[in-house]
Amino acid sequence: MRYALAFLSVLLLAACAGEPLQVPRTCPQVAVVRDLALLERYDGQRLMLRAGLTNVASGCEYQEGKVRIRAAFNAVARRGDGNTSEKEKAEFFVAVINHKDDVIDKQYDKALWEWSSTDVEKITNEELDITLEGDDLEALSNHRVWLGWNLDDAQLKANREKISKLLRPNG
Repeated sequence: MRYALAFLSVLLLAACAGEPLQVPRTCPQVAVVRDLALLERYDGQRLMLRAGLTNVASGCEYQEGKVRIRAAFNAVARRGDGNTSEKEKAEFFVAVINHKDDVIDKQYDKALWEWSSTDVEKITNEELDITLEGDDLEALSNHRVWLGWNLDDAQLKANREKISKLLRPNG
């Protein structure tokens, strides 16, 4: 009964308002592509670098005819035991996919990690600022921003096999 009264109060307030009750728009999704979230580099059988894209946080602002998306994420890297280099870098991409599943933009950037002789793991903070323009704000809200490492075919295949084993350990 209490909930019914609260709901009725909201309806009455909405009816008294000069403008119709509007549902806020959702922000376009920003996510790391699962198969492209892990990067591993080897020297023969020895792991030299393992890196991941994690901790994606995003928000947006709608203005007339456009939506501005701001996002941040971490590029986390761990050196292998035999890796004595002071710097490592890895290329990642940022792709914008429209509501029809077309890639409408794809940019590349690099994460850079600098190590002291005792560092094993480093985290970089990466930021995105993307503005999408168009007359149909509803369609813009259904766009997606995908992130991933720029992997070669062998790395992609290895990632898919690892994921498959995790999802189906007995299969």
